[in-house]
Formats: sequence, structure tokens, C-alpha cells
Amino acid sequence: MLKRISLVATAATMAAVALPADATPVTPKPLSHVRIANHFDLAAGQMPENIALLPDGTANVTFAGSRQIAQITPGGSTRILATLPAPADGGARTPVLGFPLTTGIVQAADGSTYALYATGTADLTGLWRLAPGKAPERIAALPPRACLES
Repeated sequence: MLKRISLVATAATMAAVALPADATPVTPKPLSHVRIANHFDLAAGQMPENIALLPDGTANVTFAGSRQIAQITPGGSTRILATLPAPADGGARTPVLGFPLTTGIVQAADGSTYALYATGTADLTGLWRLAPGKAPERIAALPPRACLES
């Protein structure tokens, strides 16, 4: 009997320690000032895949189906920063999709933008850098059969 009481006391102590002191449920606040920044041309492959927000409210995005990296201003204008090179087969060997996929975007402090690009080919699949004022360049090769996702 003493062993059972000790076991129950140990379990109760562990449960009390494991719970946060303030177990008040968190209720998410409703979004405010929600608006549509821009409409895209889906027929042209402008399917926003990933987004990197800049401090001024500008957004850099990857357009999944057009091989593009674009910038969208808070006012809603879109500027294409780069179009990555098309694979010779048009992307037919891209795993799962059958078209080249521009995905996974980050913005570095030096102004460079980095994106992943999957094409199904050894010469193009990988991590790409777009430095300000320069052409995009692949800086790391990744397996051609990889279906990249950020």
C-alpha cells in the first residue's frame, strides 16, 4: 500500500511540474487591416510559392510555374527580379510535377535573395543566388531527382 501511495504521489508531482504555471488557453486575435496586395496571372505561371518579407513591407516571392523571382511593393506593383534558365526538356523530368519549380526563398542582410530551383537536371537543380544588380547564379548543386521544398 505504501508503494502505491508513493507511486501516486510521484506521478502527481511530475504532472504538477510538467504543467506551465499559467495554463490559460491562448485565443488568437483576429487579423486586422487584411487586404489583397496584388492579383497574379496564373496562366503565365505566376503561382506564388514562397514569400520573404522585407522590413519596408516589400515582399520577394517565387513564382512556382514561371521560374521567376519577383518583388511586390506594399502598393501592389510587381517587378520580376529574375527568370531562372529553362531546362532543355522544359522541365519534363522535374520529379512529381513535370515542370521546373522555383521555391523556397530567403532574403539576406546584404540584399541577396536565395531560392531553390528543381528541374530534374544536374546542371540547374540547386540553390540559386540573386545578388543586387547581378544575374542569378547557382551556388550549390542539389540532386536532380530531388523535389525541393522549403
